[in-house]
Amino acid sequence: MSIEVKLPRFSQATKEAVIVCWLKAEGDRVALGESLLEAMTDKATVEVESPAEGTLLKIVAQPDATVSVGETVALISEEGEKAPPLKAKAQASPAGLPSPEPAGSPEPEPRERRR
Repeated sequence: MSIEVKLPRFSQATKEAVIVCWLKAEGDRVALGESLLEAMTDKATVEVESPAEGTLLKIVAQPDATVSVGETVALISEEGEKAPPLKAKAQASPAGLPSPEPAGSPEPEPRERRR
């Protein structure tokens, strides 16, 4: 059974972080407490440790992706286990710009000003 690696809350004010880089690659063996990735908050860059021993099965959040606290960033599994399908969540936005809205979301119409 896969174990989800979730972005931890680094402080009370932390709501999200940007994935800076992965220190491990998919398929690498990881030990409990071993550093997996670096994430940058508005105040610091911190390392996220592995919550379990196993194989880094799937990296869900790529570098430059903005990820919310508690969101899954990777999966760790026992040897030979296959990754379950996950919804794509954290994707990098170009040049740090906000991610575009989904295609089905219409823009609000401008309101007329009354005098």
